[in-house]
Amino acid sequence: MMAPDFWEVGASGRCCERAFVLEVLEHRRGERESHAWRTSDFACRELGPSTWLLTYALDQGGRVTRRATIWRHASQGWVAPYRQGTLVADD
Repeated sequence: MMAPDFWEVGASGRCCERAFVLEVLEHRRGERESHAWRTSDFACRELGPSTWLLTYALDQGGRVTRRATIWRHASQGWVAPYRQGTLVADD
């Protein structure tokens, strides 16, 4: 579901291209431990014709980030050209 030109800015601030993200996902798929990740606070906003912004919070076992993904409707269906994660500061 990632666009061919997909890229992201991770919670670490690192810019990552599609190939790297797919490699990380493949590695995680092979891990035996289950991930107790929780999502919440979903919102979706129209940015323009066939383009939407999805925002949500992701809790990865106590590491909380705010996520934003741009989704675009293309001929092959919905694809994501961009995603960003921002670490939530401890208060």
